[in-house]
Amino acid sequence: MDSVTIVMTVMATIIAVLLSWLWQGRHRIEPISAGVSPISFQELANALCEGCFDVNLQTGSYNVNDSWLISTGYEPTSLPPLMFDMLEQLIHPDDMNSTLDAINRSIEGQTTEKIALDVRVRHSHGHWLWMRSTAQVFFDETGQAIRLLSSHMDISAVKENEQALHDGQLLAGLRNCRFDPTTNMMALGPPPVIASDVKVVRQWIYLPLSKIIHPDDLSIVLKTIDLAYTDKTPLEVEFRLLTLSGNTRNIVLYGELKSDANGKFTSMQGVFRDITKQKRDESRHIEFGKLLEGSRTGLLIVRKSDLTILFANRKYCLDSGFSEQEVVGKTVQTLISDWTSEQTHELFTTLLQQQGDEENWFQETGTMLRKNGSSFPVEVWQQVTNWDGETAIATIILDISDRQKIQQALQYSEQKYRHLFDALPDGVALFKQDGTLIDCNQELATSHGWSREELIGQSISVLTDAEHLPQQDELMDALNSADSFVAEGVDRHRDGTVLPMDAHAKAVTIQGQRLMVTVLRDVSERNQHIQELKQQKSDIEQFAYSISHDLKSPLITIEGFAEILGEHLQEKDFDEAHSDLQRIIRAAAKMQLLLTELLDHSRLTKSTMRTQPVNITAVIEDAIERVAGQVVSAGATIVLQEDLPTVNGHPGRLAQLYQNLIDNAIKFNIDNQSIIIELGWDPTQKCLFIDDNGPGISLQFQQKIFGLFDQLDPQQSGSGIGLATVKRIIEIHGGKIWVVSPSPLGGTRFCFTLPNG
Repeated sequence: MDSVTIVMTVMATIIAVLLSWLWQGRHRIEPISAGVSPISFQELANALCEGCFDVNLQTGSYNVNDSWLISTGYEPTSLPPLMFDMLEQLIHPDDMNSTLDAINRSIEGQTTEKIALDVRVRHSHGHWLWMRSTAQVFFDETGQAIRLLSSHMDISAVKENEQALHDGQLLAGLRNCRFDPTTNMMALGPPPVIASDVKVVRQWIYLPLSKIIHPDDLSIVLKTIDLAYTDKTPLEVEFRLLTLSGNTRNIVLYGELKSDANGKFTSMQGVFRDITKQKRDESRHIEFGKLLEGSRTGLLIVRKSDLTILFANRKYCLDSGFSEQEVVGKTVQTLISDWTSEQTHELFTTLLQQQGDEENWFQETGTMLRKNGSSFPVEVWQQVTNWDGETAIATIILDISDRQKIQQALQYSEQKYRHLFDALPDGVALFKQDGTLIDCNQELATSHGWSREELIGQSISVLTDAEHLPQQDELMDALNSADSFVAEGVDRHRDGTVLPMDAHAKAVTIQGQRLMVTVLRDVSERNQHIQELKQQKSDIEQFAYSISHDLKSPLITIEGFAEILGEHLQEKDFDEAHSDLQRIIRAAAKMQLLLTELLDHSRLTKSTMRTQPVNITAVIEDAIERVAGQVVSAGATIVLQEDLPTVNGHPGRLAQLYQNLIDNAIKFNIDNQSIIIELGWDPTQKCLFIDDNGPGISLQFQQKIFGLFDQLDPQQSGSGIGLATVKRIIEIHGGKIWVVSPSPLGGTRFCFTLPNG
């Protein structure tokens, strides 16, 4: 498939997938959410610049977009109102049955695959267009087919290119072939046929390799295949082919060897050319001397005086399409497409200056014309000689079309290797035994702060942290004595920062030279996850301890007063029983509060946080609104600085953070003193703060207050989880919190950092 076909096919696939996605797949069409302006099919289809139509399968009516009308040349009024009438009028008769069958199979639910067809559509001017159609049937909730959505791409040019490729294969006399090494079977394709000869049956021949190749040539062919696979080069081999009738034919096979992900040889695909007649012609012309002896190349003899062609051999005639009679008598300039007359005369003048030097051939490359007007690349070898008593130029012409194809294939292979190499998510370095880097992929260069060009030729030690250079020497020693080496180390970024890495190194031999390949994987994130897991394990242990310790208190209270309640009820002391019952209710409420806040605390994880740029002033105002009752009841004064920074965080959790801190400042106050709370930003410490004029917190308790259930004053209401939740919210955001006491207001200042918005 040529590049045009690939591009067109990829475009069609992308558009079809996009349309299918936009219309919710095969199952059903969901209504557009309220408040969202719907996009009409015409707007969507025209925006895609692709031929599309939308069919109502219950009524048979349809809509087509502008692109479809432009490509086919129709006006909307000239088309039948119903889809099947339109198909009957526009689709080529030979394509009609397959089109209807595909649509019906999809409507009846016989297949869940998208409809994909290449069909001919009649243009309004009367000629046929090739269209690549991709369609999808949509169903309602009951499984009834209600809609057919289809995209169309004009692939007429692609079809013309495919026909041109087939014609080129026909002209070159090439036939397809395949080889499966697992079964040792060779498959030979049928001879190319002209497009109009549709009655020719095109069958492949499948036979074991030993039944196709002459016994004397079999070992050579197998050895050549093995060598091509080992060297990763295209296959070219000549051998005698055994026909089903028992005759032999001389053929040249050109192939490409395929391998799986493990590098195992899996198949060969290629073409072959029958050169039997060429071989016979060569043997008949042995009398033309050493220039023709054993030659499989084109040969021209050109008179020196007027550059007229005196002789052309069969190979040249086969390559060019001219007969010998058509070539002889022409001037050489008429057959060379890219040399001017001045260049041709200069070439022959140079040759005449070398006359008498039989060992020296003049070599040049150029392009020669074929009879059909096309051209083919050649390599030309020329030498002055005598021909029937005249000074002439012997010109050997090598058709290098296949060579150029091989070179292009090699370039493609190199590009493919480079793209795959650079697409790897890990860094890869290839270096000599002395540590000199000879290649690396883009990921390695980028992750270490270099460009690939800067790294090539340097020692691999430039990537290694100075403290870990001895480990680099250990790696080199290990590779020199073994085939592979795995280690964890530390690399160095160009700016000096360290990069923890896993290194997987292996010794390889390329063109006889022992080299080292190292795959470097950045494990910074993994190490961070390990630390987080350790912290989570510690939190869980503390959590479990706190639950087992602090939930006992209300349980003991409930249990104790339940027994006392029973005694008081037995004694019919209902006043004491009522008091006991109230204590049980308060203990249960305390437990309920503890459990609720514990559950909320346990849900504070990074995976549940959706951060965004947050206006911290708006967050604080939300928190103040939540505790407005406590503020009014306590007669507290809250001072909020202006122009607070924007941070990156979760608005709800940050409001909860401030709510807990404000509530904490109100609870812990000095009797008979007005409560003052200040919230703001400290530019010196680069932190947010909340300050109060309460009793403060002694240094020995400043870390303890953030633990679960840790309350400095057990008589205060609350669960003892509030400050632990505050600390958890800040740490999940990537910040930290600390206490300053006494504060500028005389009480406690909680300082904390949050990432910038």
